[in-house]
Order: sequence, then structure tokens, then C-alpha cells
Amino acid sequence: MPYRILLLMLLSVSTLLSQSVFFDFATLARKDSFYTELKLKIVECQKPANFKNADIMANGLWAAELTMDRSPEFKAFLGSMMDSLIKFDSDIQRRILQTAFTLYRGEFKESAEKFARETSNVKLFAMAVNYCNLNVSEMQEYEKLAKTKFAGEMKNPILQALIGNLSMKSNGGQKLPPVTDLLNYGKDTSVFRMFMFVRNDRNYAGRIVFRRKNGEFLRDNSGKLVTLPYFARALPNMPGYLTNGNSPQGVFSVTGVYNSAAKLIGPTPRIRLFMPSETDNNTFYNSKANLKGESDSILYRKLFPESWRDYFPVMESFYAGKAGRFDIVMHGTTVDQRYYVKEVFYPNVPTHGCLSGIELWDDKGILISSDQQKLLDIYSSLGNPKGFLYLIELNDEKRTVSEEDIEKLFNYTEIKLK
Repeated sequence: MPYRILLLMLLSVSTLLSQSVFFDFATLARKDSFYTELKLKIVECQKPANFKNADIMANGLWAAELTMDRSPEFKAFLGSMMDSLIKFDSDIQRRILQTAFTLYRGEFKESAEKFARETSNVKLFAMAVNYCNLNVSEMQEYEKLAKTKFAGEMKNPILQALIGNLSMKSNGGQKLPPVTDLLNYGKDTSVFRMFMFVRNDRNYAGRIVFRRKNGEFLRDNSGKLVTLPYFARALPNMPGYLTNGNSPQGVFSVTGVYNSAAKLIGPTPRIRLFMPSETDNNTFYNSKANLKGESDSILYRKLFPESWRDYFPVMESFYAGKAGRFDIVMHGTTVDQRYYVKEVFYPNVPTHGCLSGIELWDDKGILISSDQQKLLDIYSSLGNPKGFLYLIELNDEKRTVSEEDIEKLFNYTEIKLK
């Protein structure tokens, strides 16, 4: 049977099978009950008696993020927390900043700037600086401050990422290298690759294309490029090198499928990804690289063609891994989409850094449709290969990456797809 016809059959079968999948937490009754629990957590964290209770504060702030609680009462509470940020321990400071990022990016700028000058914690400093929506002169000012304030910590990966981004942006940014170079790179290496193209603004979903081990891009039986919509935005919408930030731009190692049902992710299997330094080099590079005698930075850059190796934005995955981010995977979701009806990214569901596919469940907890299952079917049809995922921001257009965008991208770069 021709490969492309088999692929279509697999996708059709998965659509039928998905209708028989039941997950209790996806039922309307469980979602309503869970929402009531979340609202209680938000109320509890606003009580002064609980301000020093790390668990209550963490749970309440997380609940406000998940449900996008922008009530006047919560905004006033969060503003007071930002004003007195320096008084809390570092974990609660991080959580307060993260919630402010999620709900009110830039609105408490004066408090964030004050905190940035007071804190001695590199990660918290980076969060506060990124929170502020800086203009060019402010970027230059904070770049200088970072270099003097943390002069003894210049090897810290978060500091390196922060300073590199401030410098790049204050100097007008970097032009995207030729996409054709990236798509053609390593075609003779017998390594599977996925390429996910997104916008600079992660509110808009991206799309994945698939390159088989033999170097051919996957097409259906009509000759059309196979693409799949996918989402790479975190709830806080922070830079990817920060804990719980967006899925980092750059390269991930793809190592296979695993099952680990969690109530907000659901039963659909996940695809495991690793960033550099999150695992050992033999695992990350799938034993396909000569790993002797070269630095981690050089090894990572060799995953890109020459024209891309000095393009700073794709170093984000490298710095994120060095900074200790972990467990960023590709998964589905059972999160109640009603939380996000008024958000730009609806019906997509943001995560805390993972990449996600839309899944729709009916009120009885039966799976209606699943982009995650479609991804798994495509991946299975290719043999569940190890390889790499490239996550690349294309431009600052305020719209979802469409199938037509991908076709135009490939036509423009004159890739010959078989």
C-alpha cells in the first residue's frame, strides 16, 4: 500500500477511535467542580493571614493564572503584592511576578523596576526586567545594570540570555536567516526532523511540518504538504529561558512517545522532548554527533547550517536547558476552554512551557477531536523515530500560521518536495 494512502487511513481511523476515549476529569461536572475549587484558592491567597503560607499563596496565584482572573479585586490585591514584592521569600516573589506577567503585563512597571534594582537574584531580576515592556533606551540601561549588578555571575545562562536579548533588540534585532538553508540542512544524515514555525507573538498558533529520515518532507496522496496546527505559548507568556515561560525557540531532541495521564493534560500520549543539558549529550544528540573535544555551545550550533549559527534567538533552548528548565513535552489538554473565550489565542490552551495540540471533549467526557492524536498518528506512521524538533519564530504578524503560509514559505525557498 502506498505510504501516503496509509497515512490518510491512519488519520481517518484515529478520528473514529478518538470518539470512544473517555476521561472523567473532562466531564462538565468535574470541570465545574474544579473551577469552584480554583476560585476558593484565589480567595484564600488574598487573606493577609495567609501571606506567609507558601502553599496557599502558590496555589491561589496559580489558580488565578489558569482561570485568567482579572477581577478588580484580584488586580488590587496583585498590585499590592507587587508594591511589597521585596518582603516575600524568593519563591513567592517569582510566583507573584509570574502572575503579574500572565494577567497584567507591564501595568505594574514602577513596582517591577524598583524590585529589579533591589533584588540580588538573577532569575527574578530577569523576570522583572522582561515584565516592563522596555523601550530601546531602557533596554540599554538595563543591559548596563545587569553587567554591573551581576558582574561575578556572567556565566549564568539566564543572565547570558537576558543580556544577549537586550543587546540584540536595542540594536534593531537580527534578520531571520534563510529558511531554505535550515530546511535543507542535514538531509543526508538519516535523522528525522520536525519544523514548527510560529509568530513572535505566541498568542497565535504555529504549524509543524515533518521531514522523514530520507530527507523528504511528508506529503499526502494529493501532493500537498502535511502540516499540523500546534501551540507554543505559556500562560505567563514569558521568554522561554525563564521557568514556566513560552516553549523556547531553538532545537529539542525528540526521543519517543510515553503515557502519563494528568488531569489537566488527559490520557492522550505525549511525545518526549529534551533541551540541551536537560539530559546527557548522547541522549540529546541521539548519538548522531561527534561529541568529543567540542564545547556544548559548538555542538548545539552544529545542529544548524552555517548561516544560522550566529542567529541569537535560536540559542533560547540552549540557555533554557542550561538554566534548568525541564519536562517540556508535546501533549493534549483537558483544561476548560471557557477560561479563555475572551483571549486572542482561544480556542488554543496555553501551558507552562510545553507545546500543545487542541483537544475537544463533550460534556460527558468523551473525546471529540484531537490534534495531539493526529500528531501521534503521523509520528507513528513514520516509525516513532528519534530526531529533532526545530521551533522557529518567523515574524511579527498578528495571525495564526496557516497551511497557505507554509506552502508559500516552501515555494519561496524553492524547496523541492518529493
